[in-house]
Amino acid sequence: MDVNRALDHRWMVLRRQGLIVPFVLLVMLVGGNTAVSLADQPAVEESTSLATLVPESVADLEKLERRVAAVIEKATKATVCIEVGGSSGSGVIISEDGYVLTAGHVAMRPGLPVTFIFADGKRVRGKTLGINVGIDSGLMKITDQGPWPHMEMGAAGAIEPGTWVIAMGHPGGFDRERSVVSRLGRVIASRSSVIQTDCTIIGGDSGGPLFDLDGKVVGIHSRISNSLRGNYHVPITPYVQEWDRLASGVMWNRPLARGEVAAGGPYIGVQGEDGFAQGRGASLARVYAGTPASDAGLRPGDVVVEFNRQPVGSFGDLSDLVRKLKPGDQSPIVVERDGERVELQITIGRANEAE
Repeated sequence: MDVNRALDHRWMVLRRQGLIVPFVLLVMLVGGNTAVSLADQPAVEESTSLATLVPESVADLEKLERRVAAVIEKATKATVCIEVGGSSGSGVIISEDGYVLTAGHVAMRPGLPVTFIFADGKRVRGKTLGINVGIDSGLMKITDQGPWPHMEMGAAGAIEPGTWVIAMGHPGGFDRERSVVSRLGRVIASRSSVIQTDCTIIGGDSGGPLFDLDGKVVGIHSRISNSLRGNYHVPITPYVQEWDRLASGVMWNRPLARGEVAAGGPYIGVQGEDGFAQGRGASLARVYAGTPASDAGLRPGDVVVEFNRQPVGSFGDLSDLVRKLKPGDQSPIVVERDGERVELQITIGRANEAE
């Protein structure tokens, strides 16, 4: 079998299974001016991981195809279309009792009613939970009775560039004739806050899952650019690390007006004099009665120079450090008062839930 016939056959099989395959799988192997048959190349050992495999034979392509098809078959049942607030997005169920990972901008805000649509058209009800606006992560919950098909979350940690990944979702909204759309590609870059892939995603895919070849959720679709390689996903790590906040229905890291505190977010109850101008600390103009700050013994005129063992150069620094904690956390806070340094302990409160 020559290389063109072999690859044409693989391409037709993958197309029938609903896969969009990256160009790298269709490149001809050449030596000089002579095409080399993939069938003549040795197959990769079974013990070799498929995660970053560069196919060198038809056998390699078949092995990759089988693994991808198996992931898609299972993941299709757990990848849902999401309708909330008049908009449509995607999500993935990650627990039998119906927790759904999605993008923050799909969830919009906590407490909204949600309709989840399965690949077979079944509709169930739910609600939005927590949202980290800054990183675009969101959590929802099916409230109808389960159990529900679900996929496992991957472990926290960076995913290696070059790793094969499968993007799934409902671009353009639910379509019974088309069902879930799957795209195979690779990780281009990976950081703690974002994964970039060449799995092309479009409107409606937002919130959908990115799987590794073990079928574990490693990311959630977030945003795109004009480049086919500019597809960005929220890594699974923030979902794992911030699960309690997401599950509790808190919305945080929302862009705030000056002096505004996000409802349900961390709060200590002070007003600063210097805003975000960098100086020698955060000078407190006011300490509100009945707040964590007053309970800790802070006073107007105190200058906060250290919070949670981190230096504070301005009131902006103090605000940023407070936002990194959760309501109920305890933190040391050092102030300058009457020429002396005083260390106090403060318990972070929760801002008024009413937005």
